[in-house]
Amino acid sequence: MFFKNIFNLSNFNSIALLLISLHFNAQTPLYSNVQVNDNGSTSNRLGSASTTRNVGIDQNGNIYVVYLSPSDIRMSKSVDNGQSYLSSVAVGTSNLGNPEIAVSDNGHVFVSWVDAVNSQIFLSISTDGGLNFSSPKSLGEVAVGDITAHMVTQGKSIYLVTRSGSFVYFNSNNGLGDFKKIETEFNFVYTDIQVDKSGRVFVVADDPNLYMFQLDEENVALIPKSLTPPGQVYFSSYSLSDGPCGTFVFVAGGGVSNPASTGYKMDVNTGNSTTVAFALQSVGTEARVLYANAEGTLIDGYSNDKGELLINVSSNQGQSFGNPIVVAKGESHSIGRNPLTDDVVVVYQNNDAIYSSVYESSLKRIGLIEPSPKLSICNGANFNLDYILSSNFNTATDFKVILSDEFGSFVNGVEIGSVASNSNGSINCVLPNNLPPSDGYLLKMVSLFDCVESEFVNINIGVGASINALPALVLDDLYIACLDDDGVIINAFPEIETHISEVNYNFEWKLENETLLNETSSSIATKVSGIYEVIVADKISNCTVSRTTQVHIGEPPKISIELLSDDFEKNQTIHIIAEGIGDYEYSLGNGPYQDSSTFSGVGPGEHVVEARDKYGCGSDQSSVSILGYSSFFTPNNDGFNDYWNIDALKNQNATISIFNRHGELLKQINTSGSGWNGISNGGMMPNDDYWFKVEYRDLKTGVPKTFLSHFTLKR
Repeated sequence: MFFKNIFNLSNFNSIALLLISLHFNAQTPLYSNVQVNDNGSTSNRLGSASTTRNVGIDQNGNIYVVYLSPSDIRMSKSVDNGQSYLSSVAVGTSNLGNPEIAVSDNGHVFVSWVDAVNSQIFLSISTDGGLNFSSPKSLGEVAVGDITAHMVTQGKSIYLVTRSGSFVYFNSNNGLGDFKKIETEFNFVYTDIQVDKSGRVFVVADDPNLYMFQLDEENVALIPKSLTPPGQVYFSSYSLSDGPCGTFVFVAGGGVSNPASTGYKMDVNTGNSTTVAFALQSVGTEARVLYANAEGTLIDGYSNDKGELLINVSSNQGQSFGNPIVVAKGESHSIGRNPLTDDVVVVYQNNDAIYSSVYESSLKRIGLIEPSPKLSICNGANFNLDYILSSNFNTATDFKVILSDEFGSFVNGVEIGSVASNSNGSINCVLPNNLPPSDGYLLKMVSLFDCVESEFVNINIGVGASINALPALVLDDLYIACLDDDGVIINAFPEIETHISEVNYNFEWKLENETLLNETSSSIATKVSGIYEVIVADKISNCTVSRTTQVHIGEPPKISIELLSDDFEKNQTIHIIAEGIGDYEYSLGNGPYQDSSTFSGVGPGEHVVEARDKYGCGSDQSSVSILGYSSFFTPNNDGFNDYWNIDALKNQNATISIFNRHGELLKQINTSGSGWNGISNGGMMPNDDYWFKVEYRDLKTGVPKTFLSHFTLKR
């Protein structure tokens, strides 16, 4: 891969992902018509049919092409992405049959072919990047008429099937040692073998009816899978796409009685088969070749009636195709993808010579950087996946991180994080609790909208010596420090102490969810109120434990009162302003305390208000006069409500004139006195409404004012 490992190994909480979405770059290749063979242009062939895979590319981007020369089987290698090819290397002495090449994950190069004369299948292996190949080894017999063997690799395993499907050979030791053989009774026209990312092996065939089989887990039998509808294909080519939208085998051919553009997309899990409209293939027995990958890309290689070889790209698993691209004149071609650059490599045969062309950034894919060493984390762990989107995903594309089961299967995968984005960022992931311990868990990142998924990342959850028991982390629920009226600390500022060793654990402190970058010790001295969190991480496993606590720094408030209503309004509102450091609550007239500093519905008269620190760091009181009047009084000498006055003006000695309903002056009183007792000129006034006029100074501004209204006398 061309992705550099950007992991910071000192911080296992971050996994870096590199997501690469690359789109087809028109028709102009990077390098075109580069000759592969080095023996002139005499009788060099890719094979008698284009269904063989003649190109293989390793993880470092080296391109390997196998072909038939006039005298033997040869392999040419490019180390510069197809700009040129090194001198070819002889692999086998036979020039019959159809050679096929495969490159394993560890860089081993395998070349297989069939000696039809002796009915034997041969394999040669290079473990040094194609410099030298082992002596050809016969794996066993083939059926009469078999001239081709298809081959795939997965990890250390290699699988081969003969054209008729009569024999399947496999080895799980990088091709070294003996191969096991499964002998079937099949006699198909064409047979291929495919493997998905989880290691499931499928044998697909046609006669021309389509068939599919899955190799059982013991590698001893092929289990048939019913296809609905079955379909028919002539002169077939197969390829497997394994992605988040499903695992499918694509097939198309040259056509005899069926249209030459008919192909199928076969779901390996359900057996459902749907038609795909491929390009028209003009030659029945030659030139059709398919390439599919795990990111939803499908490439259709075919020939037209002008003798041209073309490729056509679908980025949505065959739902639609782009514009066809003419590669060159020729008889047959083979397609590969460079995992280092994502370029598409097309190898083709024309006039007895072998050529290649390279098309830049033809595929859309997600590349994933795997951490080294392997990530080891705990149940319930919270960690971040950093990702880089290097192309044009749609705005707010939904990306998900999926966790496999403990055996690496995504059949019942669990979503552990998601983000809607089309730009670089980070996904927060949270592991479920109570996961079975295993070192076989896998992670992948997917976009179902694009049918794109990353490569897998192997993680270790809860097993091995590196997963140490986390220490007990105990903190007080609350730490308090109070200041006096002058702002001087009364007792020491609180220190939060974890009592955990800094030798084995790392410490991260947060205040109100913001990381305190300079605080990495096992304790912290606090001078600011707030919610503190400490995250303790094991230095080996990165397993974490965290706790939160509250710190309160307070001092007595200094309060002032703001009147929010006009004079003489009913149900007035006041606001208490408390200055100071603390968390304050408020009371009116010795009533209950409340968090709000505003009181509504306050009646006339003088009121005492108080603000106090909730955690006992002091209080302050003040009084306020609400300018209003009583709407009635009852002068019956019972000692209750016998006088009417405006109490809030007692300190002003303001004058109040009282009138009857006819406007006759009955009494003048001063607010500094006790008020009116309902007597005028020695006589008791009857029950009635009485009017008054008060002349006073505004309580806030001191400006002279006059107010008129009325009240009721009740006996």
